[in-house]
Amino acid sequence: TSCNSLFLNLRTILVKMLSQAGTGYSFNTKRSRLREKLTLLHYDPIGNKQVSVLPIQISYLQMS
Repeated sequence: TSCNSLFLNLRTILVKMLSQAGTGYSFNTKRSRLREKLTLLHYDPIGNKQVSVLPIQISYLQMS
């Protein structure tokens, strides 16, 4: 089972989604490596409306 868990972790990556409203609101989500970049419509509590959010690069060196 640990081999399956490792294989699933290799297929998904962690991405940070940043609001395009300019409020600085962001959240983390997982996406498949094989999928194109995510573009979502998500509620921004700072701007109090739904805005598009785009992924930004997460440096794995900062996570340690």
